[in-house]
Amino acid sequence: MNLNKLTIKTQEVIAQAQQDAMANDQQFIENGHILKALLHTDKDLTPHLLKKIGVNTEHIKTLIAKEVESYPKVHGGQTQFSQPTAKTLAKAENFLS
Repeated sequence: MNLNKLTIKTQEVIAQAQQDAMANDQQFIENGHILKALLHTDKDLTPHLLKKIGVNTEHIKTLIAKEVESYPKVHGGQTQFSQPTAKTLAKAENFLS
């Protein structure tokens, strides 16, 4: 995956997801990290769209935080994308092509 093909905002979200994983001593960046980072980084559009379809954003944030906390912790090593996250990002990249 070439992260340079992604928008600046998407790169910011991925960087935030990586920071969250590292801060929680988690080796893999999961889709939950990406979603949590998206809601944190984009405080306008994403919450607005979720509210438009009737989603309680505060409840979603709580659920995502619990999910991220449940991921396995590993001390040391490098963070990397999990297989499901790599697939998600590959699909996103295909939309740009």
